[in-house]
Amino acid sequence: LQRQDFDQAAECFRRAAERNSNDPRVHYYNDLLMNRTGGLESAAKARELKKELETAIALDLKLADAYSLLAHAQAASGEPEKALATMKKAVELSPRNEVYQLNLANIYMANDELDEAIALLRTLASSPNRQVADQANATLAEAESFKERGT
Repeated sequence: LQRQDFDQAAECFRRAAERNSNDPRVHYYNDLLMNRTGGLESAAKARELKKELETAIALDLKLADAYSLLAHAQAASGEPEKALATMKKAVELSPRNEVYQLNLANIYMANDELDEAIALLRTLASSPNRQVADQANATLAEAESFKERGT
């Protein structure tokens, strides 16, 4: 990973995960690298990704990154309610991670929970992190527009 040889890293993590590694980060990084190469393109790959992340979480219940990535996989595979609960857990474990909060706001929107999304986005819109603030403002405008139209 440090050399940015992602193909070689992916192979190493895949082999380690297949050997039933008890290191949750092996499963997380294996999933992260699979995800980089189009892991959510098929239902079978999405199941494999979710299984790796569930294994990582089982090995370390406090691995917020794994919850966040699992929520993304759940949302992409049509499980918005699960994605919402999983992303809430990521935010609970890492409450200062504004990217997780942005992702949570997006999942709120996908679940038609616009009031929750808007409240969270209003807070993030004043973030000192310019990228977070810009994304929050753009998403906030979209959420408010959806709410006005009643969609």
